[in-house]
Amino acid sequence: MTRKTHRTTAVLSGAVLALAGLAAPAATAQASADVIPSSSAATGSQDDPIPTYAVAYADDFVRAWGRGDRDRMDLLATSPVLAALPDSGGSAWYRTGADAGWGKVFVSYRNSATGDEMTLMVINELAGQGRPDAIQDVIYTDAALPRTPVAYADGLVRAWGAGAVRAEKRFATEEVMDALGAAGGPDWVRVASEGAAGSVYVTYRNGVTGQRLVLRVISEAASQGRPQAVVEARFSG
Repeated sequence: MTRKTHRTTAVLSGAVLALAGLAAPAATAQASADVIPSSSAATGSQDDPIPTYAVAYADDFVRAWGRGDRDRMDLLATSPVLAALPDSGGSAWYRTGADAGWGKVFVSYRNSATGDEMTLMVINELAGQGRPDAIQDVIYTDAALPRTPVAYADGLVRAWGAGAVRAEKRFATEEVMDALGAAGGPDWVRVASEGAAGSVYVTYRNGVTGQRLVLRVISEAASQGRPQAVVEARFSG
């Protein structure tokens, strides 16, 4: 799809968000406290009507990002917002609140798997008229990385399970991400961990398939909260 020209807008603090689960009660009267069904992440299309309520507009965008629907995202947000996002946001985002001022509505989300937080800025007039490109800024705040090797590995498994690619990249090297592949789902349980020669090996078992996964974490890097401390991933079974 050919990208149309947008008005220039600054993207704040990195990249953005995604939701595909429950919407938490909002902090202001502007925000809906309705639950957004998790199945919504897998539905919707470019042909669906554009919402005319700023919070619903932002939710629609987050659902589209969650399922990797770049055409729908392109319809709802400006180019700089899209450029700040990975292809898919995963399924673990929920709305935490919304606030309004100066003709804008700021809709906030949190990722239940990673703890990352994001706020989308929606131009109220554009959203109210059902016009494209009402989302014109995004603020993304990464959660602090864990400081113990086992918790660090757990953080990667949660991010991988939810398809939170941005968070995965903080925990693991590119080689590990390639080995893990697509979103791993929610069925992995830690069953063991042991240390050896500056590394900790953390083992997980999939409760559905029985498959095992071993992650190698560099102890010093994890204890200092440094990125990409998971340097190896091996499957068996």
